[in-house]
Amino acid sequence: MAEPNKPENKINIVKKVFDRSGRSEKVSPLFTYFKNPQKSVLKKIKRTPDLKSGPRRLMASIDFSGCAVRMLQLTQDLKGGMEVSLMDEEIFTEDASKTPAIKNKQALEKLVSRNPSVGPQVIVGLPAKETQTFNFTFPAMSEEELREAVRWKIKQIRPFDIDSEKVKHVILRWDTAHTAPLHGGQQRVTVVCVSTENLTEKTEILREVGLKPSSIHASPVMLVHSRYTGNFTSASEEVVLWLDLGSDESVLIVEKKGVVYFLRNLSVTGKQLTRQVSQVCHVDESKAEELKKQYGLDYWSPQLQNRLITEEEKAQKPEAAVSLALLSLLENLVIDIEHSFKFFSYQVTQSQIPKFDRVILTGAASYVNKLEQFLADRLGAPVEKFNPFFSVRAQDSLRAKRPRFSEDILSFSSSLGLALYQTPEGSKLHNFTSADRKKRGPNPLIQKLKQRPKFATAFAVASCVMLTAPQIAVMTHYKSQADKAAQKVKDARAELKRRQSSQLDLADQEKRFLEKKMALEDQIALFKKSRRDRGSFAGLLLKLSSLLPDEIWVTKLSYAEKKMILVGATSKNEHMVGFLENLKKPDEFSDVSFNYTKRNSNSSVFSFEVLMNVK
Repeated sequence: MAEPNKPENKINIVKKVFDRSGRSEKVSPLFTYFKNPQKSVLKKIKRTPDLKSGPRRLMASIDFSGCAVRMLQLTQDLKGGMEVSLMDEEIFTEDASKTPAIKNKQALEKLVSRNPSVGPQVIVGLPAKETQTFNFTFPAMSEEELREAVRWKIKQIRPFDIDSEKVKHVILRWDTAHTAPLHGGQQRVTVVCVSTENLTEKTEILREVGLKPSSIHASPVMLVHSRYTGNFTSASEEVVLWLDLGSDESVLIVEKKGVVYFLRNLSVTGKQLTRQVSQVCHVDESKAEELKKQYGLDYWSPQLQNRLITEEEKAQKPEAAVSLALLSLLENLVIDIEHSFKFFSYQVTQSQIPKFDRVILTGAASYVNKLEQFLADRLGAPVEKFNPFFSVRAQDSLRAKRPRFSEDILSFSSSLGLALYQTPEGSKLHNFTSADRKKRGPNPLIQKLKQRPKFATAFAVASCVMLTAPQIAVMTHYKSQADKAAQKVKDARAELKRRQSSQLDLADQEKRFLEKKMALEDQIALFKKSRRDRGSFAGLLLKLSSLLPDEIWVTKLSYAEKKMILVGATSKNEHMVGFLENLKKPDEFSDVSFNYTKRNSNSSVFSFEVLMNVK
C-alpha cells in the first residue's frame, strides 16, 4: 500500500475530487505544494496536443472558388488518426448584379450559420485565377540572395500590373536533381504571387462573419498536399500531372516529390461541358448536367475516333449524343494539356523533363464516366481518378447527407489539402501570411520591464528624453536656419519686384523712342521720294520740250500714276503726225495714242489731246 503522506498521493486525491470532464478549474496551490518543486523538469515539457482527453477538432479550411465556397474540418483521434467531421459547401447563384466579394460573404454567412461550431481561426485557400505563377532560373546562391533575386524579378514582371510592394509571394524550390546539374549549378524555383489587396479583401470578409485566417494559401498547391491521404503512391523520381477539372476553373499542375514545378489554368471547365451537352441534346443545363452524370463517355471507345457518330445513332441512343458533345471539348482539353506540358518541358526545363509518368484526375467535373480511359488513350500515360479520403475516415453522418459521396469528395480535394496544413508535413508548406515573417524569441529587456512597472516608467521617460532631446536641438537649429532663409527669400522677392518695375518703365521709354524713330524714318523716306520724283519729272519735261515742234504748243499737262495727258493747239493738223512720231521714239514714253483733234470755233487753230504712259 502506498504511504499516505507522499505528495504523489495528495495529488491523486485532489485530482479525484476536483477533476471534472471538460472543465478547466485551477487546483489550489495548497494541495499541490512541494517542498522542492521540480522547476527544471517543467521547463523541458513540450506543449503537445492532449489526446488523452478525447478527439480534438482541428482548424477548419475555407476554400474559395469561382462558383462556391467549401468548408472542411478534421478531427484528430486518440491515436493521431484523422477523420472528416465536417464537409459543407455553398454554391453561388447566377446573379450578375452581385460582385464576387458579396457572393463570398453571403456564402460564408450561410456556412457559418449551418456550422456554428467552426472557428474562429480557419485556414484559407485562394483559387488559381486569383494567383499568378512564374518559373525562374538563378545561379547557385544563398537563401537570402535567392529571396532578393526573386523580389527583383517580381519587381520587373509586375504581376497583376501592380507594384511589387503590393504583391505577396512564396517560393517553391525544385528537386536538386533538376537544378544543380543545370549549367554548372543553377537552380530553378516556382514562385506563386497574390495581391495584398486580395488578401485584405478575404481577411475582411472572414472578419465580418466572425472568422480569422490563421494562414492563406493557393488552393492548387495545397491540392498536391492531399496526395499523402489519397489512393495512390508515386515513385520518388516520378513526374505526376495533376488535372483538376472544376466547375468554374480547371488547373494543370506538374508535381514531383510533393513539390509543384508548374501550374497553369486550362480552357475547358465543367460548366462548359454541361453547356455543350445542353446545346447538342437540346435540353436545359440542369437536364444536361443529369445526362452528363448518367452517361458520360459510356458510348466512347478507342475505335470511335476512326468514325463519326451518325444522326441516327444520336436520335436512338442518348448516350451517343452525350458522348459526341463531350468529345468535342475533351479533344481541345487534350491539346491544351499537351501544349502546356511541351511549354513546361522545352521552355522551363530545357527538355530535362521530357515526359510525365502519371496523370491524377480530380475536381468536380472529373466524375464523367470513362473519362480516365479517354485521357489515358489520348495522353499515352496511366490516368487515375483521385480519392483524397482514401486513408482519412469520414463520419457516417456525412455519408448519409450526401448520396453521391464518392463524387462529392472530388470537389473537396483542395479543402482537404488545406486542412492537412496542420500536420507536421503540412507546416513546411507555403503560406502567404507568413511568407516574409521571421520568428523571434522574447526580448529579455521587455520581459524585465514587464516585471518592474515603476522601473519601466522611469526607463520610458529617460528614453523619451534621450531620444527627443537631440531631435529638438536639431529641430531648433534648422528652424533658425529656415527663418533666415525665409527672410532672404523675402528680401530677394522685394528686390526682384523693384527691378521688374524699373524694367517695365525702361520698356515703356524704349517703346516711345522706337515710335518716334519710325515716324522720323517715314518722314525722311517721304522727303527722299519727293526729291527723287521731282528730279525725274523735270527730266521728263525737258525731254518733252525737246520733242515739241514750234508749230505746236501745250496748253495743259496732267501726270498721275505713270500716265501723262497732253492738251494743246496747233495751226495745222499735219504737224501732229510728226509730233506723235517723235513721242514714240524715246524710251521714256510708251503706248502713245492720239485721242482727238478739233477746230476751235471762229478760229483757224486746232485743239488736240494725246495720251501716253511714262516708264
